[in-house]
Amino acid sequence: MPRMHESDPIELLPTGEPASAAPVANPDVLVVGAGPVGLALAVELARRGIPHRLIDRNTDPTTHSRALGTQARTVEVLGLMGIPESALEPAVHITAFTVLDGRESLARIEIDIRAPDRFFDGLLVMTQGDTERVLGERLTALGGRIERGVSLVGLAQNGAGIVAELQTPEGTEAARPRFVVGCDGAGSTVRRRLGLEFAGDIYPQEFLLADCRIDWERPRNEGFAWVHPGGLFATLPLPDPGYWRIVVASAVSDDASEQLSLECFARIFAERTGQSPTLTDARWMSRFRINHRMADHFSVGRVFLAGDAAHVHSPLGAQGMNTGIQDSFNLGWKLALAARGHAAPGLLDTYSEERAPVARAVVDATDRGMRLVMAANPALRWVRDRVVTRVANRQLGRAILAEAISQLSVNYRRSSLSVGERRGFDSASPRPGDRAPFAGALLLPEETPIDLGVFMAEGSWTLLLFADPARPLASASEHAALAARIVESLGDLVRPLIVLQRGAPPEPRAWSTPTLLDSRDELRARYGVEGEAVALIRPDGYIGYRAAPVRDQPLWAYLGRVFHPELLPAAG
Repeated sequence: MPRMHESDPIELLPTGEPASAAPVANPDVLVVGAGPVGLALAVELARRGIPHRLIDRNTDPTTHSRALGTQARTVEVLGLMGIPESALEPAVHITAFTVLDGRESLARIEIDIRAPDRFFDGLLVMTQGDTERVLGERLTALGGRIERGVSLVGLAQNGAGIVAELQTPEGTEAARPRFVVGCDGAGSTVRRRLGLEFAGDIYPQEFLLADCRIDWERPRNEGFAWVHPGGLFATLPLPDPGYWRIVVASAVSDDASEQLSLECFARIFAERTGQSPTLTDARWMSRFRINHRMADHFSVGRVFLAGDAAHVHSPLGAQGMNTGIQDSFNLGWKLALAARGHAAPGLLDTYSEERAPVARAVVDATDRGMRLVMAANPALRWVRDRVVTRVANRQLGRAILAEAISQLSVNYRRSSLSVGERRGFDSASPRPGDRAPFAGALLLPEETPIDLGVFMAEGSWTLLLFADPARPLASASEHAALAARIVESLGDLVRPLIVLQRGAPPEPRAWSTPTLLDSRDELRARYGVEGEAVALIRPDGYIGYRAAPVRDQPLWAYLGRVFHPELLPAAG
């Protein structure tokens, strides 16, 4: 990341008015923007006990539906934050998208491809207001809050620290946080204060949105899209029965002052679908243009960007809010370690290292999709309508699309935090940097059924120590000794679990490390373990390290990439 210099003076950037208030109590982290991305980051900090402030210039929460699609991976992330699927109500569970040309169905893309190692599949449709509400309720339960009507108006940093000038309802104050994270959207004040470039372009088309009641008989667990020479026309069910979102993409209107109305949407509905259902009770209508842009850096010194402040793109595939929430999920545990003085030098650099490639891939993929969807060339439209849709309609094509849209395939394989071997693991097993699969087991000694996700949701690293099937108790005892040394050094930052294979005698046990009986060999199968092995799962649910067999020194060396040297044994 770009570095700040010790010689740089700390001076507030000019805002037109001098600071009139003394510095306030200094939080470890100042989070600017209380949309879904900022709220997710605040939750991650609050559940780790990190002092922070979450500010938002708006005096009231959003009342519009705005971002609607919550992808499968994000539902998992929310679950790991302590927000179960049952709390995500009201919502609609979308299991498929149908692409049509008039009344002819071109493709039906199923996105609810169930797999046993997943927490959720499909697409959850809930309003942005409800997403913010459930995140806000979780934050409140953890003792956090949103400071509304508070704006960032000045920001400066050097080697001595950060000064953030805030405009509050009571006046101007200067805060001195250790870290600042801009979650303040595409027009980010934080990004502008950092002087970062936001390279990209704006699409020539305009989009029209309407949330209204549609009187028709379409199933409410599907989304629908019509291809048409005039542009895309799509509908998506909203949580309230009978209500749908209409999305229209077309050339920019010659009359930009034309007022949106239900009559306008009804006319386009008939033109592009060949159907004329009755539209009533419009709750929200909007006209806008779409940018595809990305910041040249995701951090400068101790100031970071997340969500739309760092990257914006076409809403195609409902990737934007989800990518932003996962930015926060990646950054939150790293900031928490750094704030507590527990992070290895360079750990915070891995935020940009890991998330910038993910954001770039999303920006590029949605740009290609957008250009295909909005193709003006008749030949390209024919390829889109007759070739691409046929591929998407096949089982393999559906699976690839579903996996990509769900964000379950996002990985950090090229990260410096992804270390491990292929030897001793099944060739199809998830690799370091891949999402850690969920799996059930029995917690000993009571043999209580439990899912690995329960431990992953604790917010610490989860260390799986698979005992050697040929000598289960002796191997487990050795693993327990290693686990004890790790806990002695790192405390609750790492949660070790010993895994005994099905059929291994659970007694006698001479160790206190929590032990799982892999009674159905689920854990071994999901992680591709063939014999004795170790797998270390990050707090954000990705595999960081794996090896077979278990060797102390390589594991300690890996822990040295994450945790401050003072926490580790001198010989580790």
